[in-house]
Amino acid sequence: MKFYTKIPDYLPDSLRKLLWIMKMIVCLLIAGVMQVSANAYGQKVSFEGKNIAIKEIFKQIKKQTGYDILWQPGQLNAEKKIDVEFNQATLNKVVKVCIEGLNLDFDIEDRTIVIRRRKEISSVKNITSPQDSVVFKGRVVDENGKPMPGATVRVKGGKKVTKTNDNGDFSIYSFKKGILEFSYISYLPKEISLAGLNPDQSIIVSMKPGQNLLGEVGIVSNGYQDLPKERATGSFEVLTKEQLSHNNDPNLVKRLEGIATSINFNNQLVSNLSTDPTSRGINAPSRLNYLTIRGKNTLVPSNGVTQGNSGGIPLVVIDGVASPYAIDQIDPNDVENITILKDAAAASIWGSRAANGVIVIKTKRGGYKKPLTVSFNSNVNVTDKLNLFYKKKMSTSDYIDAQVFFYNSKYNPADPSSFIPDPNVNVAQLNISPVDEILNQQKTGQITAAQAKTQLDALRGNDVRKDIEKYVIKAAVNQNYSLSVDGGSDKIAYRLSGAYNNTLNNTVNSNQDRISLNYNTSFHLLKNLEISTNLTYNKTRTNDQSPSNVVGLANQSFYPYTRLVDDNGNPVTIPYTYRPSFLNLLYSTYGKNIMDLSYNPLANISQGYLKTNQQTVNLQAAANYKLNDMFSANITYNYSLGYNEQIQMDDKDSYYTRLTTDMFTNPFTMMSSIPLGGVYRPFISKVKNQTLRGLLNINKNWNEKNVISAIMGIDANDTYTTYRQDQYFGYNTVTTNFNPVIDYSSVNYLLFSDDQTGLSFSRIQGQSIQSYTRLRTYGLFANGSYTYDGRYTLSGSVRKDVSSQFGVGTNKGGTPFYSVGGSWNIANESFYHIGWLPTLRFRTTFGYNGNVNPTISARPLISYSTNPDFTTNNYYANTVDAAGATNSLLRPERTGMLNFGLDFGLRNGRLSGSLEYFDKRTSDLISLGTLDPSTGFNTQAINTANLHGWGEDLKLNSQNLKLGLFSWNSNFLFSYNRVKVTKLYVNTSQSAGNIISNPNGYEVGKDLSRLYGYRWAGLDPATGDPRGYLNGQIVTISSNAAGNDASAAIFNAPKSNLRYFGSSVPVYFGTFGNTFNYGRMALSFNFLYKLGYYFRRPTSDLILYSNLNTVSLQGAEYAQRWQKPGDELKTNVPSFVYPAPSYRDNFYFNSEVNVLPADHIRLQEINFSYAFGKKNWFIKNPRIYTSVSNLGVVWRANKLGLDPEVSDFPNPRTYSFGLSANF
Repeated sequence: MKFYTKIPDYLPDSLRKLLWIMKMIVCLLIAGVMQVSANAYGQKVSFEGKNIAIKEIFKQIKKQTGYDILWQPGQLNAEKKIDVEFNQATLNKVVKVCIEGLNLDFDIEDRTIVIRRRKEISSVKNITSPQDSVVFKGRVVDENGKPMPGATVRVKGGKKVTKTNDNGDFSIYSFKKGILEFSYISYLPKEISLAGLNPDQSIIVSMKPGQNLLGEVGIVSNGYQDLPKERATGSFEVLTKEQLSHNNDPNLVKRLEGIATSINFNNQLVSNLSTDPTSRGINAPSRLNYLTIRGKNTLVPSNGVTQGNSGGIPLVVIDGVASPYAIDQIDPNDVENITILKDAAAASIWGSRAANGVIVIKTKRGGYKKPLTVSFNSNVNVTDKLNLFYKKKMSTSDYIDAQVFFYNSKYNPADPSSFIPDPNVNVAQLNISPVDEILNQQKTGQITAAQAKTQLDALRGNDVRKDIEKYVIKAAVNQNYSLSVDGGSDKIAYRLSGAYNNTLNNTVNSNQDRISLNYNTSFHLLKNLEISTNLTYNKTRTNDQSPSNVVGLANQSFYPYTRLVDDNGNPVTIPYTYRPSFLNLLYSTYGKNIMDLSYNPLANISQGYLKTNQQTVNLQAAANYKLNDMFSANITYNYSLGYNEQIQMDDKDSYYTRLTTDMFTNPFTMMSSIPLGGVYRPFISKVKNQTLRGLLNINKNWNEKNVISAIMGIDANDTYTTYRQDQYFGYNTVTTNFNPVIDYSSVNYLLFSDDQTGLSFSRIQGQSIQSYTRLRTYGLFANGSYTYDGRYTLSGSVRKDVSSQFGVGTNKGGTPFYSVGGSWNIANESFYHIGWLPTLRFRTTFGYNGNVNPTISARPLISYSTNPDFTTNNYYANTVDAAGATNSLLRPERTGMLNFGLDFGLRNGRLSGSLEYFDKRTSDLISLGTLDPSTGFNTQAINTANLHGWGEDLKLNSQNLKLGLFSWNSNFLFSYNRVKVTKLYVNTSQSAGNIISNPNGYEVGKDLSRLYGYRWAGLDPATGDPRGYLNGQIVTISSNAAGNDASAAIFNAPKSNLRYFGSSVPVYFGTFGNTFNYGRMALSFNFLYKLGYYFRRPTSDLILYSNLNTVSLQGAEYAQRWQKPGDELKTNVPSFVYPAPSYRDNFYFNSEVNVLPADHIRLQEINFSYAFGKKNWFIKNPRIYTSVSNLGVVWRANKLGLDPEVSDFPNPRTYSFGLSANF
């Protein structure tokens, strides 16, 4: 990997092209500068005459060169007459002759000569003057009340200028009624009127962080230190609190979508149904798990990361501490800004955890000498009901006809002895479909054919989705309230905030609320000592249906024609787990000795719950001591305690409890091993996280040209996690008593044979589980930069991590993570004279950072079983790891990244932005490798693969129009990203079928997230069977033995038999937004686009005949299936056959005809706000706002109307209304 030690002679074509483009840009800019200068000063003028007025000379200049000449009235007497004799004289010489002897000078810009008064050269030091009668003194501080050394103080309209000292103090002579101007890099300029001020009292000037007319912030943060953007060489992207308010979602992560480059959200992985098991409980993954920054760097599932695996997600830094608590617990109203660290120079300071990008969150703080301010914000969000009919399904009538076909195919109508057998009391008989039940009754003579037809026709008009939509699904409502108080005096600054969020989810019996409290304060104990503390408390509670039996289409086992209510809207009992005749046999056999096993879905919703209670307390204390003008020391301690409790309760009358109690009833004694009462399952985890850091800060500015900013330090972290899971039977919800004696080790008789194992005996499952884990890390780090004359900046960082998660070899040795970078502020060069492009800066960085997979351990884990072996009945302990054998030589994954950036801005802020190119190489990726089974393990986690990622980020902000009170601004974000596998240390050959069936597989030279399809040869004209290609020859995948052989041959064929489409995640993505302002009104709308990738049609959209006799309603394309010869010319849907082998369906599902382009553009949101302008109100700055989000797809590349980002149902529209104000 020579790339990591030096830039190779051979570069990727895309990188070469970009470097060539950048070279051309610089050359063209320099040429432009020289050309402007040459065209201006090199223009020739020929003219002569006596006693010629200057204005006549100017006319000749205009005529011969095309240059206009402008001047202020009173500066130049254009009627003055002079003698001239110019013969091919330069334009420079002609103008100088015209203004000779006058205190004038001129500039040439955009074919215009501007004559002005000559600037006086004066020292920046204070110079006394007879008219300067008063000296004013003061101090300049930042938004947090900290001194700002080097700030410029100027007398407006005069020549006096000075700079603040290291304590932020200044003194300057001025008129008593003068105005002072204050400026500082990356901060907004400020003016202070001296009228009425007492010169004997110190002036305190508080500066605010710079934000230009296009909303760009000039301060970036790497989590350890704040830097002016002009001196940052890395790839930082700052999101302000104003940008984060583009929507009102209570989840901070969701607010990041659409406002930053490089971040891609894998929304197709996120369920929008609150009854979905993956979206509920304390183990539900954070929204952070579904986003990537500049692509993936780990071998995790192709569309995101697995639940519980944080190894592939970005690192979150909150107020300078890495992941003290979950980002989902942060109230967005408490956030001041977020900085996205994207390249090695920006993120390598975080070492082994930074390869996936870093999200640095700064919360709001109080300010010194700041008046008391009370801020209030409230909003309500209403989300439409989910559209359960988004997925186009076959009709219920067609489904019933298919079930009739299946029944008649299985039970020969001509054979009266062929029918579904009667139940046996000792053997479980699972439920059969109502259609089968009706047909079976007809065949056994219980009902006539006419009666059977009438009953079947009665089912054809039913659709269970209608009942679920009416009685289970509802509109979601979210309410947010936040209140804060902040201010400060000379010695103390404080902020206290509280927020309450309440959400009624989109299904019944599902809601959550969150309370957030935050208090931070800073105070000066001594002149050079500042103490700051921050106390945060978060509590989140959720309430959902019990997982034992959820109603709401998530893993639902209702037949499509099931009715949940009768004609009067009353909940009804339906056949569910077992056949009704089997249950009737149980009742007649055992009578009242067993419990009723009827199932009423809507009533059962309220007979259990899943509640969570997640609480976090975070305390941070820091001391900063200024040693001298150059050095300061900081020590920070952070303590976080998390308590997560989940309670699953199934009441005594719930279907789950009744079934469990009956199942463990001894048929000989009629005694149940399960005591009467509810089933109570608590899951409790506790996380204690401690971080201690020592830091030395170095900041020095001398000769007004040299600036050094550096840090070095050490930090240590300890995370201790405990987990306990219990189960209690016989629970009384009133008295909270339960039966403490449950025999989990003994084998119990069952009332009837288990329907899955066929066994008539079993142990009770669900004994207690406990686990304890401890992770310790410490790191040494340093980061610094040097800037000369505001033009050249060099930066570097280094970090060495040691962790109990690494292998011993890595901790003892290993290469530190580091970065180097540089920037060149071209616009500050003396030769640069492009007035229309006043901002132009080039930067480049290179370095390494790493990634740790927390699911992999380098050390063996000991597991003790409290459940005895089923055959020996002995307890045992063993060495167990989910990933197989542990590996003491395991290394953290390591990413090297090269980054180029160009920042630019046109005059008056009309257009600004940045263009970046990055190239990253990731090595030592962790995956499972095979082992010799004689070792006792089949797999072992090893460093097994390398990746290559590259791409570009473009950010443009523009002021399109400004007319009086009206303005129109736009922003355009564009990201290009590709990640491919470059090396597999264990590169086993894969067949076509293995590649198709394993979407998480990897291949050298292909996209990390890739998509293949079987080559499609259409339908067989005679049978409608699907056909494919095998070694170039057409084969038919029929339901007979030949078709089975053809399917197996294609499965085992080389991958050359497949069609490779490309990436299954967006290659190009971004946003385009527009904001219109008129006075105090603002209207904005935002489009999101994702391009250059593919997706496979979901199974719910297709007809898979092997699943047709299940409870799942198949795709509407069933109506377009092949039915007769000639249909193959107009459809790709195979014919309906019986038996319907799964291999036939799998070939069709995985064929190329079902891989579609996923490119699309959606209108994400429209926002409107109005700010009231009353200045004398007690309420200050009141503002009302409203928005509509998730307006839908406005263009898509696929012709089937599918949304590529839908997991289950499209995200419905959300309507928001809110009010904010200060007091």
